[in-house]
Amino acid sequence: MPPLRDRPGDPFVLAEHFIRRFAAQYQSPELELDNQAIDILATHHWPGNVRELENGIHRAFLLADGGTIGLIACAQGMGADRPRGTLTDFCFQEAKARALAEFERTYVEQLLGRSCGNVSLAARISGKERSRLTKLMKKHRIARSQYIS
Repeated sequence: MPPLRDRPGDPFVLAEHFIRRFAAQYQSPELELDNQAIDILATHHWPGNVRELENGIHRAFLLADGGTIGLIACAQGMGADRPRGTLTDFCFQEAKARALAEFERTYVEQLLGRSCGNVSLAARISGKERSRLTKLMKKHRIARSQYIS
């Protein structure tokens, strides 16, 4: 069987299959891929073949916010931490989500730097509950250990 990169329509068909499977597994509604996420499926090189696609869709499914899997969740699932381009390369909703995610990441990193990795102190400084700050750290894969002096 040829590699996934040589079968142009297969990533989309397989992605839909994986989405249905994950929806059943997590007992949640099926999500749809937005147009920009579909573009990523069509243009990605797929060095990890079907396993990379499955893992990427799984991660994107878990990161998805709302009823669709958008560009950011899909790109992160495919191993691209941050989609390249300017904000105007994206629709307003995706550009806003991207800007917000970048702000959250930068803010949390600076908070942890200021508090030397002390999450409780960082939460007090920011006025957020510690649990909410911890969720933001997990969301952006920020380890407090990087900031401990």
